[in-house]
Amino acid sequence: MGQRPVDQARRQLEAGLRGRPAGPDLPRPGRGPGPAYAEEFFDAILCVDSYKYFGTDDLYLEYFSKFVKPGGQIGIVVPGMTHDFCGPVPEYLTRIQRSGGIFWGQDCWCFHTSQWWRRLWARTGLVEVELAEAMPEGWRLWLEWQQTLEELGANHFPSEVEALAEDQGQHIGLLRMVARRTYPSLLNAPPPSLRTAS
Repeated sequence: MGQRPVDQARRQLEAGLRGRPAGPDLPRPGRGPGPAYAEEFFDAILCVDSYKYFGTDDLYLEYFSKFVKPGGQIGIVVPGMTHDFCGPVPEYLTRIQRSGGIFWGQDCWCFHTSQWWRRLWARTGLVEVELAEAMPEGWRLWLEWQQTLEELGANHFPSEVEALAEDQGQHIGLLRMVARRTYPSLLNAPPPSLRTAS
């Protein structure tokens, strides 16, 4: 990341990665500003951690799914809710931790359950959801990751160890979802103004 798209692409080609999964910065030759990829560029897309910040928008999947080929897969892994709260957010998620941070901030309202994500994607008709679940032991993987960052002194944010250790997957954990694009290619379709009614 942080490289010019053309430099990233050149480095990948020099490394013999042509036809392999692409990095995030491949250019769209001959196109102006906008996404770095052509529509239907990928066989599969995997988005780890960040999708929750923009994908909760009801309209986002239509945009995102254009970059995977028809029949291609889209996968996400995101922090989320293993179960919704029955009442207010538990106190142990909202108190100040040893790290000085509070786990449950306003950005956590983008955490949802796997059932919520399944409904959001399935109702669009753009994809067939093949898997939507809380990862078994996902909270523990998240906790171990946070502990490793602490040990290495590499955490750029306040640690989440206390909240994850106390919650133990009751409410928060890692979710995974896989879906397959179901709508056909639109690349060779005539512009809407030239289409005729059947």
